[in-house]
Amino acid sequence: MARQALGIELSRRIELRSEIASVIQNPQPGPTGLTSAVWYLRLAKVGDVYTASYSADGQTWTALESLTNAAIGATPKVGLFSLSGAQTASKTV
Repeated sequence: MARQALGIELSRRIELRSEIASVIQNPQPGPTGLTSAVWYLRLAKVGDVYTASYSADGQTWTALESLTNAAIGATPKVGLFSLSGAQTASKTV
């Protein structure tokens, strides 16, 4: 995610979120201090454990803290999203 209030420096974030019954679960791991405008993302699942990784170059990967969510079941819904409080038009992610 990238967040920027008027007159404030741009803040970029990547988060791995898990929801059960529309309630966001904790932890919500994510790195800080992201400077690149382009990031590679990958998600791995082993059993009910999900691990997200990110890379600035697609070669060197950094894993986020894993999430365990047994409630997801065999057919999880996975998505990528972009947010902005001041966004007025669609944004392709």
